[in-house]
Amino acid sequence: MLAVGIVLKLTGSIVLATLAMALCWGSLLAAYDLPAAVRLTSIRPSLALRSLASLTWVALPLGCVAGLGSLTFNVPRYAIEANIDPPSLGHFTALAYLFVAGSQPLLALGAAVSPRLARHFVTDQKVYRRLTLHTILIAGGLGLLAVAVSALCGRALLTVAYAPEYADYAPILVWLAVATGIAFLATALSYAVTAARRLPEQLPIALLSLAVCSLTSWFLVPRYGLLGAAWAVLATETTRLACLGVVYAAAIAAPHGTPAARSQAAAGVPGAAIRPAGPRRVSARDRSEEARPVLVEITGCSGSGKSTLLKEVLDHCAERGVRLTTAPDILLRGIPDPIIANRLLRNLVLDLRGLRETVVARQYLEFLAFAKSVIRRDSDWRLTGLNAYRSVLRKLGVYAALSRRTSRQLVLVDEGTIHSAHNILVHVPRPPRPEDIDAFCRLVPMPDLVVHVTAPLEVVLARTFARRDPPLRGRTREETERFIRHGYVLLDQLMTHESLAQRTVRVPCNGDGPGACRVSATQLVDFLIGRSANTPRIASRP
Repeated sequence: MLAVGIVLKLTGSIVLATLAMALCWGSLLAAYDLPAAVRLTSIRPSLALRSLASLTWVALPLGCVAGLGSLTFNVPRYAIEANIDPPSLGHFTALAYLFVAGSQPLLALGAAVSPRLARHFVTDQKVYRRLTLHTILIAGGLGLLAVAVSALCGRALLTVAYAPEYADYAPILVWLAVATGIAFLATALSYAVTAARRLPEQLPIALLSLAVCSLTSWFLVPRYGLLGAAWAVLATETTRLACLGVVYAAAIAAPHGTPAARSQAAAGVPGAAIRPAGPRRVSARDRSEEARPVLVEITGCSGSGKSTLLKEVLDHCAERGVRLTTAPDILLRGIPDPIIANRLLRNLVLDLRGLRETVVARQYLEFLAFAKSVIRRDSDWRLTGLNAYRSVLRKLGVYAALSRRTSRQLVLVDEGTIHSAHNILVHVPRPPRPEDIDAFCRLVPMPDLVVHVTAPLEVVLARTFARRDPPLRGRTREETERFIRHGYVLLDQLMTHESLAQRTVRVPCNGDGPGACRVSATQLVDFLIGRSANTPRIASRP
């Protein structure tokens, strides 16, 4: 970069500056890269198609993230070109590229720590967290340095680097420095997240960052000019940092196996080589059946009283000293309380968990294909369909994560895989088809017990229309009522289906006052405790 700048300053020729850059890269290749490559002669590349295909599939999310990041980087420039003028675009680009050059030390740091982070994530979580903290502190220090230099020497720096007319843009340089400092922190956190193999989760973050950048640029640039563009960059990087923080918290909170298993994984020993001690050989299926938790799903149409019943059940268990766990208690363990308290961030954590469990682990692909085909066929709004499919991914991810647990305990799941029928089969234009209900029951992963919360249709309609967050937004009252009726009929048909009838318990929740579901909650707790104590499984999973 220095050579390009010097040649361009002295000659004014882009061609000569490009040749200077090529000469510098060639010198680096001859002086360092080639001698270093000699030490790697024992390593031979693998051209096996299956291995290459597997590697491509793993790396695909990061490739998409890189492309979206490049687009996001240029969105403010598109807004400046469209709303101001080309000279302003040149000025903003020049200001921004000062920080592109300043980010090179951070990129070098990432290349050095990424392999170590990946190794420590598998072998020693404490060292992994400590190294992540050190990386973040270094990135934060570089960001603070950029802000300090911009605030104290911004005008002089711009005058020397470009021309005296650029000195007037010193306030914009400071805001860009603040945005760059946030970006440095996000980049450092992305190294840790990537080392933890949280690759698919970064794709929705990139999409969200692109959306935030587009919206803020569209709103701020016409009103505030180049300063608005700098604010758009700041908003984008802040969003990215917050989302990566959620993913990192989920990564360090997730269980990673026993120390022995982690050591063998780091050494390349396959998991199949680890055998349980004892005189009897126990199959993986036997171990999973004996150890996994009992999943009790609470479902019902909107307004049936699911949340009220769940609260009454938990309160009753607390009064009696009964140990009963909910899905968020397990899946959000280790997540900071401010994230759990914020509904948007909490849902984002669960969405990312669902994406990882279903897409990366490639589980329940036939069920997902069925869900996608029905939603695409029957949904009348594209956004409604996307939101429905997102909910299906989350419910499957919760089920998959809980099923892999090795602790035998009762776990209450509010709106689990059975409730995904509401997302897949219930739509405004038409009622559910019987053949779709049969296919759903054949493909869906089943919980051990389904608690179907019921109430009269008139009560359900009244409760739903009284809520602040109705199930459909931007719809007429007639469309919303039709949607509710379709869901009400679907769940009645679903719970009487032969594959679900034997594992379903109906619980009425008709009242609206405090303690309205108290009796039902008491009876349900007694039922759950009695069944779980007397039988190894409440119901067998298919």
